[in-house]
Amino acid sequence: MFNESILSNILYGNKTASKEDVINLAKRINIHNHIDNFTDKYDSKVGTLGSKLSGGERQRILLAR
Repeated sequence: MFNESILSNILYGNKTASKEDVINLAKRINIHNHIDNFTDKYDSKVGTLGSKLSGGERQRILLAR
């Protein structure tokens, strides 16, 4: 995981995906509501190696990637 936004971390796996694609995928893997509760939503920084996220949130974001 990179110390960038959640959106950037997910888009790393598919540079051609749109933000709408990412949101739809996040809803399917049940992480969207967690992301939506963050102050900056999909623009929230994840910290070094995802340190600002729980283990389950890191796994789901990597799965989305």
